[in-house]
Amino acid sequence: MCTAALQISRLSVINLNFPSGRPAWSISLILATVFLSRARSPASRQDTKYLGSFGKAWAVTMLLLLRAEEAKAACVDGEYKVPGGCEWCPLGTYSFGGGSTRCYDCLAGTYSTKTGLGQASACLDCPAGTYSTVSGAADSANCTLCAEGLYSTASGADSEVFCKQCSGGTYSNTAGLSSSSDCIYCSAGTYSTVSGMVESSNCDLCAAGSYSSASGLTRASSCQLCVSGTYSSASGVSSLSSCLSCMAGKFSTSSGAISSTTCNACLAGTFSTVSGAIDSKNCSVCAAGTFSTASGSSSSFACSLCSAGRFSSGVGAISSSACGACISGTYSTVSGASSSAACEACLAGTYLQTPGASSPTSCLLCIAGTYSNNSGGSTCSQCVRGKYSSSPGSSSSTTCILCVSGTYSTALGIPASALCISCAAGRYSSSEGATSISTCSLCLAGTFSTLSGAPSSSTCSLCFSGTYSNVQGAVSSSTCTKCSAGSYSSTEGAASAASCMACVAGTFSIDSGAVSSASCSSCLAGFYSTVSGASSSSTCSLCIAGTFSSVNGASSATICNKCVAGSYSTGSGSTNSSSCTLCINGTYSTSLGAGASSFCSRCHPGTYSTAAGDDGRRRNFMKLMNDLLKEQRQLLLTRKYLTPGSSTLVEVVQRYP
Repeated sequence: MCTAALQISRLSVINLNFPSGRPAWSISLILATVFLSRARSPASRQDTKYLGSFGKAWAVTMLLLLRAEEAKAACVDGEYKVPGGCEWCPLGTYSFGGGSTRCYDCLAGTYSTKTGLGQASACLDCPAGTYSTVSGAADSANCTLCAEGLYSTASGADSEVFCKQCSGGTYSNTAGLSSSSDCIYCSAGTYSTVSGMVESSNCDLCAAGSYSSASGLTRASSCQLCVSGTYSSASGVSSLSSCLSCMAGKFSTSSGAISSTTCNACLAGTFSTVSGAIDSKNCSVCAAGTFSTASGSSSSFACSLCSAGRFSSGVGAISSSACGACISGTYSTVSGASSSAACEACLAGTYLQTPGASSPTSCLLCIAGTYSNNSGGSTCSQCVRGKYSSSPGSSSSTTCILCVSGTYSTALGIPASALCISCAAGRYSSSEGATSISTCSLCLAGTFSTLSGAPSSSTCSLCFSGTYSNVQGAVSSSTCTKCSAGSYSSTEGAASAASCMACVAGTFSIDSGAVSSASCSSCLAGFYSTVSGASSSSTCSLCIAGTFSSVNGASSATICNKCVAGSYSTGSGSTNSSSCTLCINGTYSTSLGAGASSFCSRCHPGTYSTAAGDDGRRRNFMKLMNDLLKEQRQLLLTRKYLTPGSSTLVEVVQRYP
């Protein structure tokens, strides 16, 4: 064991040279650590106890020395410290200064393809036209190209903001440009106000009506307008020769016109033989007596002559309507006339309604029912209402004849008497030449007429007795309504139901259309009726029980006589007093017209009655009192009293002992 300890001691001072050139302190440190751990173990204490305090002190000292020496050892630039030594910094990193424990990333915008870099400047910059936002990049693949439409002159760019947009008027469809000169100009006939365009299609075309021969334009206003009198419908034009001239018959005062529609046509009534005109003064007017409906005419042959029957005194007429027609009642055979003097008048008895007639045959005869007494008439005057004329071509109103009585006419100019309208049935008229149906008077209410065209009121017949009619202008006797059952009328030509007299109360009539009161039948004895105009015997009411009547045609219940007091009657419709039955002995009744035996009351206690039909208690009571006074002594002795309803003195009971 002593030999082992000495060997360990020697190892602590031997320099074992590794490829890195450092002493092997790590091996000595391992051996000292192993020794101390075994010394603390109970199983190994016998093996190590011979070392004593010296051995333990040596091991501790060696550990301390080894740790101090390890702390002094430092890595070179491009390395970083790891347990047991130093290692090269990996790709995309670097280290500087001895004793570094980590490697630093190459900055964004740079990269490294080698290991062991000793300073940040050794990291390579991303080239112009690229950028990188990644730190610690290990190759140039992390350098991103500036997008299409952008460029960058800076190397080592660490953000996309270093990529600048191609200016207005240019574009780029290639990524990674390193200069603004690499941006391509928009071609002639185009422009661009927007930066950073990526295609030539992003260049806006010069608008229709304009052109540009220059490239790289940055605004639309740089495109030049086509001059007045020309136009261009195409966009993106690069030459003035692309602007087309307005054709003959048209002109344009505007520059920058975009289509032929901007070339204003010479107005209707004018024409022009000049192409590319810039003013309407080149348009000549059509002569008097002619017109032109078309705009943009390029020849004087476009001006048409006014037709026969028309004329025009003005120049530059724009339609045939500008050619004034000969007025109604006149005609002209001349075409292209420039004055109304060419129009001739139609003869009297004829008319011409249509203006612009071109022949005398256009003048027509006045038809029957009309006339014309002047030449040059446009219409024929009509016969007035209530007249007619059957003669055509009349030149005077004397040919118009009055409609006869019983007829009328509301129309003007009727050509025959058959067109005079007859007054309808139920009406009549005594006037000749009537002009309205209002002249046909209605037959009065209560009359009727079946004739049409009646000339007087004598044709209106009266409704018969027992009937009436409130209809004016009735055309049939069927409008005469019969008086209803329960009434009668002796009047002819009655105009309302008020003429029908009602059967008086106590009578009735079942027949309608009655002509006298004889048709009204009386209610029988024992009956009465308060209804006037009754149409059935069912309106005759029976005299009630307790009453009787011997009168026919009674008109009130008061006609029914009441049974006297002390009697009653249970039957209704009685015709005499024998129907009234007397109340029996021991009862009485004070009621008149009693309708049942229940109206007969029993005599009160202490009273009696020996006669039937008693009509009151007072007479019986006074008689009883006289009898009682006479028998008072005897009654007191015998202790007897009368029972209710008794007709004799009866001993009933002894009340007192």
